[in-house]
Amino acid sequence: ALTGCNSDQIDNPGSMEVHWVIGGSTCAGSEVSTVQVTLYGDNGIQDIVTSPCQMGGTTVHQLPPGRYNVQVDGFPAQQTLPTYWGVVEDVNIRSGYVNTAPIVEMAEKPGALDVTWRFSDGKVCAFAGVDTIELTLWDSHSNKVYGKELPCAPTMAPQEKEHTQPSAVLYESAQGIIVDGLYSGDYLLKAF
Repeated sequence: ALTGCNSDQIDNPGSMEVHWVIGGSTCAGSEVSTVQVTLYGDNGIQDIVTSPCQMGGTTVHQLPPGRYNVQVDGFPAQQTLPTYWGVVEDVNIRSGYVNTAPIVEMAEKPGALDVTWRFSDGKVCAFAGVDTIELTLWDSHSNKVYGKELPCAPTMAPQEKEHTQPSAVLYESAQGIIVDGLYSGDYLLKAF
């Protein structure tokens, strides 16, 4: 028998069972309705599967043998951005077997603020004669989560290479200073 050179069929695929939990909560309690399971390895994304969160698990079929990372993202109903996520790394897939990944523990995924400013008279920095501002952000427990003196014009702020959280990072699409690593809740922002 001859085998075609460009066959997309995997000779002896494996499968992976993926289970998830939301630490200290439930899908309903966290308002997560859908999860997206992404398997990726050295060759990029291998498969993406979507499942109702309350199922607690799914099986991904037709996987070439190898090692994979498993990312599970949790989405609220009618939302396009995940609010919870978790990853397990280096899961081995053996040919012809149903392989089980360690349980993926999802945690709340932090968000960010795009902070912009103008002065009360409507002027921007250059026309107001202001060179620097100090941004300070407190959470609802009065913890200071961000504080930095920055150039008044956001385009002059240095771009941080490391994404430590919380940090200020200037993204291309941002109009101001991005303060990331923030979890849902109320914050108090002051600029001087």
